[in-house]
Amino acid sequence: MVSTACPYGPREILRDGTYGILTPIGDPAAMAAAIETALARTPDRRSLRMRGLNYTATRAADRLLEILSELDAPSPGVTGVYPLARAS
Repeated sequence: MVSTACPYGPREILRDGTYGILTPIGDPAAMAAAIETALARTPDRRSLRMRGLNYTATRAADRLLEILSELDAPSPGVTGVYPLARAS
């Protein structure tokens, strides 16, 4: 697994490089070297598979529903199941 260390995602998913190699943004030479390194290694498939189970569509949907259930109830007259913005 190889990714750029862009904000909001790869660093968290790869746990700061535990599950893959992070490269600086905009550094194609580092990305190429990381890809070569990754291809030369035998991956720990069980570990990667277990990590991947944290990022299924079902888990994402369950988490979204948890977040939505924590929102305040809508004001009277507001339409929609989960209004995310309120008039000031």
